[in-house]
Amino acid sequence: MWEESRDYHKAIDRYLEITEAMFSPEHLEEIWNNCFNLAMNFAKDRVQDVVLVLGARMLKIGKFDSAAEVYEAVGHFEKAIEAYVQCQKWDRAFECAQ
Repeated sequence: MWEESRDYHKAIDRYLEITEAMFSPEHLEEIWNNCFNLAMNFAKDRVQDVVLVLGARMLKIGKFDSAAEVYEAVGHFEKAIEAYVQCQKWDRAFECAQ
């Protein structure tokens, strides 16, 4: 509803209220990626904070690749490398390190 009315800050807030107790990891990954995309496209002032929250949550549910991608997208390269190592994506970790 908030996305449709273009109130992206409220939509992001609602997405961030969704926890691992509410959905399966696969659904959470999709939901949280939507939140990240909203922040990247419509709320750049919130991207850093959103990534810190979502990255940690994705790591907690074992979605290391997604966590790495959001960290890398905003320049948190050390956290991205750690996440890539967790999912054994050595090439991506190496690329990120460079």
